[in-house]
Amino acid sequence: MTFTYTPEQAESIAARWNALANDDNQIGAGDVHHIFADNADDDVAVDGATLIEMRAMQSATGVPTTFYVTRADVTAETGAVQ
Repeated sequence: MTFTYTPEQAESIAARWNALANDDNQIGAGDVHHIFADNADDDVAVDGATLIEMRAMQSATGVPTTFYVTRADVTAETGAVQ
């Protein structure tokens, strides 16, 4: 399974990030792919969600923070492996 996101879904994910990030680490919808870890597809497939981790230097509070992006937040694509 892999996941993609529509422009609207990307805007929503970026808004969640930006609500927690400091002014220097705000992102746009086109940059959302940068916040996902390498294993995000597997996490969504197995657990239904992937953890997004924000470093202390990125967060508005100066403390590391996290949030989840769930299968409901993205478009899941399942298919047979060739």
